[in-house]
Amino acid sequence: MPALVTSGFFARSPEGAELSSTIIVSSSTAMLDGIALQNTSVNNAEYLLNLLADISGRENIINIQPKSLAGRTLGITSAQASTLGIILVGIIPLAILLAGIVLWLIRRYK
Repeated sequence: MPALVTSGFFARSPEGAELSSTIIVSSSTAMLDGIALQNTSVNNAEYLLNLLADISGRENIINIQPKSLAGRTLGITSAQASTLGIILVGIIPLAILLAGIVLWLIRRYK
C-alpha cells in the first residue's frame, strides 16, 4: 500500500492577509488504482474523497463510495478451521477453568 503524506502551511502576507498552501505527497500512483480505492478494508475511497474535498475548499459535499457486495472468505482449510474451533472452544476455556480450580484450592488450603 503506498504511503500518503499531507502537509499544510499557513502564513500571513505583509499586508496581513492569510495565506495557506497544502501539498499531497504519495509514494506511488497506486493509491488511485481502482483496486486500492475499492478495497473496503482500508477505506481508501472515503479518505481520498475527503482529502481532495478539503484541499479544494469544498465543505458540504456528498460522498457516495461504491460498496462491495461480495462476501469475504477466510483463507483456511476445513481442517484448520476445526483445529481452531477445538482450541478456542475447548482447550482454552478448559485451561482457564483448571487454573481457576487450582488457584481456588491453593487459597482454600493455605
